[in-house]
Amino acid sequence: LFAFKFKDPGWENNKPRWTFVMLMPAVIALTWLSTELFFLSVPALLLLYIIISIVFQKRNEIQG
Repeated sequence: LFAFKFKDPGWENNKPRWTFVMLMPAVIALTWLSTELFFLSVPALLLLYIIISIVFQKRNEIQG
């Protein structure tokens, strides 16, 4: 899992962090629109965090 430590604000060194930060409002908005599913916003964000971590880890292994 990636750490949430921003060493600099640039995109190149923080792709998984910025991706997660940009997708957070979309997940919260989707669960907010469906009031019956709003309680799923935190588990959905945790799942998103895990998925982004896995995708970027596999991507880094393939690239180098």
